[in-house]
Amino acid sequence: MTHLTGIGDVWIEIQNRDFATAKRLGRAFAEDLRLLDDLGWSDTIDRESVALTLPQEELMRTVARLQADARAVATTRLATPTKGEPKWERS
Repeated sequence: MTHLTGIGDVWIEIQNRDFATAKRLGRAFAEDLRLLDDLGWSDTIDRESVALTLPQEELMRTVARLQADARAVATTRLATPTKGEPKWERS
């Protein structure tokens, strides 16, 4: 969901005439939205299973990107905790 807050970057890249970046970002947002449609638009999943409609290649690419994004956020938060958060150490 956090990734979707940057959807306006597609328009910014179009204005900057960086069409390759706009296309890459647009594809990533489209895949996120399709996965979100499959999972549902609430903060909980109210059923035991969901039917994923993304083709396998897109699903693999989307999950890999989401994992990389989560890893980057976790690494950043571990390195620089915000006020009131415990400082975690890697072991």
